[in-house]
Amino acid sequence: MHLVLNDEERIIMVLVGNPTEDDRRPPEQQWQAIFQRLSKKVEAERCEHVATFDTRHRRGVYSVLSFGLSYGGGQVKLQALRLSATHHRVAERLKSDKDLQRVAGFQSEILASYFPLAYQHLRTAMRKLQAHDPSFVAPFSHSVYAAGAMNFGPKTCCDAHFDMENYPSLPCAITAFGNFNPNKGSHLVLHDLGIYFRFPLGATVLLSLAGIRHGNTTIQPGEKQYSFTQFCPGGLMRWVAYSCCPAKDFSICQCAQMDAEAKEGWKQQLGQFSKVWDLDEDRAWVREQEHLEPI
Repeated sequence: MHLVLNDEERIIMVLVGNPTEDDRRPPEQQWQAIFQRLSKKVEAERCEHVATFDTRHRRGVYSVLSFGLSYGGGQVKLQALRLSATHHRVAERLKSDKDLQRVAGFQSEILASYFPLAYQHLRTAMRKLQAHDPSFVAPFSHSVYAAGAMNFGPKTCCDAHFDMENYPSLPCAITAFGNFNPNKGSHLVLHDLGIYFRFPLGATVLLSLAGIRHGNTTIQPGEKQYSFTQFCPGGLMRWVAYSCCPAKDFSICQCAQMDAEAKEGWKQQLGQFSKVWDLDEDRAWVREQEHLEPI
């Protein structure tokens, strides 16, 4: 486990290795066994549907499928990402996969543990959405994230980019898997910070993909690399802040007031990242909210 801090000692990124295994867990339930099965499933889906994927996009040249809640790009209301019939079936198979469900839950737990204020902010927003419309549910029942993306590769090499549509103060979770040598490729590169990290199979990293320019190095010939990411669209939080209505329904002054009330300003968003010495206190506050909130 490694924490990356800014000059105020706020946690801006967490690098998590493979979790410590319970010796009583059978071999087929071990972390690496999960990714061996996931790699086979993801490659099978890619081979079957490769012609349907857009493999050339601003992030790089590889197949990707996003699913979950979305708001933006001309949408007049929050809704599930629009998928073709084929991609909808692929997404449903991914969401129902027990191995991927475990990975999604693990990512959400890391968010709750190291970014507790951001976790609570998103959890509150998701509860408001579901109270407004019960159909607004997260893709995975054990994860607070509103959307996910499976990078089918087979070489998931991302060019340097920002994910501007994501919510800045909600760190995204990325887990890498496949068949590659992490000593020779697939390193996570943070271009503006001038640093890079080794990214082993089964490891997870949480960082703001909207706030930090990022990419990763290529892998060796004959290798395959996939990754699974969970994120929150920025439009979803704006939809909640504006009482589940589009921004066009309000004046500029009204929008500014609602942003302030919802704590969506720049300083408030930065405040969602815990300072390392406040982490235990922030975790305790979130646990307290869980007891105070109605079930």
